[in-house]
Amino acid sequence: MTISHCLYGLAILIAPSLVLAQKDTPITERKPIAIVDGEAVYMDQAPPMILGQIERLRREYFDLQKKALDEITGQKLLEREAKRRGISLLTLMRTEIEGKVAEPTPDEVEAFDLGKSGHPFPGEHAAADPTSRELLKQARLEAARQAYIKELWRAERVLVFLDPPRSPTTIDPTRLRGNPNAAIRLVEFSDFSCPFCRRAESSLTKVLEHYKGIASIAYRDFPLNDIHPQAELAAEASRCAADQRKYWEYHDLLFTADRPLTFDFLVAKASELSLDRTAFVSCLGQQKHKVDVQKDIEDGTRLGVMGTPAFFINGIFLGGAQPVAEFERIIDSELASTRNN
Repeated sequence: MTISHCLYGLAILIAPSLVLAQKDTPITERKPIAIVDGEAVYMDQAPPMILGQIERLRREYFDLQKKALDEITGQKLLEREAKRRGISLLTLMRTEIEGKVAEPTPDEVEAFDLGKSGHPFPGEHAAADPTSRELLKQARLEAARQAYIKELWRAERVLVFLDPPRSPTTIDPTRLRGNPNAAIRLVEFSDFSCPFCRRAESSLTKVLEHYKGIASIAYRDFPLNDIHPQAELAAEASRCAADQRKYWEYHDLLFTADRPLTFDFLVAKASELSLDRTAFVSCLGQQKHKVDVQKDIEDGTRLGVMGTPAFFINGIFLGGAQPVAEFERIIDSELASTRNN
């Protein structure tokens, strides 16, 4: 799907609260982008790094579209509410937004200044900067405006035809947790040495509990070798555990580990699960799964992954150690879309 297909249209309809999202039309035909001496050339043959850049540009393009959508719909909702109440837009803004935002205090302006400069000496900021005061007030006004628009959004019926770009993701069935036929599939690219990935584990556990039978999680390796030199070895070790049908048990042990993921430590963790030590040591020592881990890294790079954790929820990208609410926002939208299609 080309990025021009992301924006189908926009409509504002007033009725009981309802938010809908229309899914991208899947592409079933692989089309060549060139012919070289009679041989077809396809975009997916490009180097993973270039394909990753394209994926990131698609997501950036959508973010700009979403920003434009929010501005247009927000303004229309404000204008509609002013008309409904029989007042001018300016009066509505003064009543519901400006009138409810307090002037920044000198202490707040000083704290704001310190945050901008990083200067450790508060005493030098006793005289409040009028520019900082105005910047702080404008930030609060915009936050209040957005909060008010969100209230109006909930009270109205907003029908949106803007769907985020979806990236085609594949999984390894041996590293799938949850219902294999679930309507919602989360594909996670992660790193066993990454503290943010460890933090994300609690969110993922809650997501699986909340959407039991509805959501599944597939793990993909994306060790950041430059900053986590032991992560790739740990990823290979997890594949060795998978050979003995103990992948998720080993996965969980690594994410609760409080020591460097050295060869000996990885073997010790395998022993905790009563894995065949000889087979495990042979598997890890001979780097049996090094190529498999590299394949995950290549796939992640092709999808535009640059850091961990990175998630694709039914193909929709979500980056970083996000709170449960962010997962729920996308999942609930996907479920609502399914019910209304």
